[in-house]
Amino acid sequence: MTLLFIREKKEPLIVFVVALVARVLLSAWQVQFGLSGLPSLFSPNSWADFYGAYAPWLHLVSQGSVPYRDFTSYTYTPLFLYLLYPFYALGGSHAASIPIVLSDAATAALVYQIGRKLVSGRVPLAAGLAYAVCPFALFYEGYLWLSSQPMTFLMVLAVYLLREDRPIYSSFAMALAILVKQEALFLLPVYLAWLVTRFRSSALRGLLVLSLTLFIVSLPFLIVYPIGYLQSLDYLNPSTPAANVCVNQIVNATTVAVCGGTTTAPSWLTLPPAGAGVAVVQSSGFPVEYVINRISTLVNPLLFILAIPAMFVSRNRRNSLELFSAYSLVGSLIAFSLITHISLSYHYIPVYALLFAASSTRKSLAVATVAPAVALFLLPEGPAGLLVPMVALLALLALNDETKSWPRT
Repeated sequence: MTLLFIREKKEPLIVFVVALVARVLLSAWQVQFGLSGLPSLFSPNSWADFYGAYAPWLHLVSQGSVPYRDFTSYTYTPLFLYLLYPFYALGGSHAASIPIVLSDAATAALVYQIGRKLVSGRVPLAAGLAYAVCPFALFYEGYLWLSSQPMTFLMVLAVYLLREDRPIYSSFAMALAILVKQEALFLLPVYLAWLVTRFRSSALRGLLVLSLTLFIVSLPFLIVYPIGYLQSLDYLNPSTPAANVCVNQIVNATTVAVCGGTTTAPSWLTLPPAGAGVAVVQSSGFPVEYVINRISTLVNPLLFILAIPAMFVSRNRRNSLELFSAYSLVGSLIAFSLITHISLSYHYIPVYALLFAASSTRKSLAVATVAPAVALFLLPEGPAGLLVPMVALLALLALNDETKSWPRT
């Protein structure tokens, strides 16, 4: 039975194993040499949130503290912390990264599975492997262990389950994604529209499962400290009252200030080498970066608006669910970057995962592969990072010739 399963699932297993090995190797390197141990082949922000925020939160939970009530620096929905906690309790802070690493590796397999639903041939396997070794995902999730996982895995799983005609299970996965990190709410408008219009007979049950799951998991925190829990949903808003917990965490002899659950790092600069002992603070970067970000701030909304006709034309394409989902995520991030001026690269992990999954030709896969590499190696943090997935999405709309419609059930 096991051998038969392996034969039938050989390709997704290959994708998962490649992705997992790549992330385990990077994680082992980071554990051995620290956040400054990656060779300076590029210079993205090296966010130290895992050690400066997640590990202190987990330590507080181990002492009996309750998030939102006892420490208000925790600004995500509850499941992110409690998915990591069993591993932290068993093996310490490094072990707490296991759910993040496993989820990101499994996302590569889901990219393959969605691609297999779209097209035949070798493109789905190539797309899965491309995400498995994507430097963008490897750096932010396999090396820095940031909070876009396991949320991204659950979001992509919800999309995949819709393709499997399992809207009830999909709704449950979508609820879990929101409960892991509220950024998943950015997908909700497209997701709900798709659920209601494509699965009319079971849409009500799906909405009920989604709502009940959100309510049941949230209920203990709503009882203990409702105001703090609801305020946590506003984590992208810098006007949120300052947290009463501020942790100064030493990471590889580098002081990382963590207030309100957010670490800051200078643009175009990796963390200093061990022994430097300097504070990592937000920097506006070089003038070139400032100009690029200012231009991107103006261009991003224009591109989003100009994409509306193309999205309308593509509404019946076989990969329209993935394209519309990526469009919804990018649009929400553009809106938040204009309102709050927060636009961090690792927020784009689910966008790129969906673009890989939507790739149905070699040309579109090439675009999905090049885009995150450009974002990681060449562009700074900020609005410029959002320009890349927006352009990539437009390119996929232009290149894709898939016009099959999705049947309604």
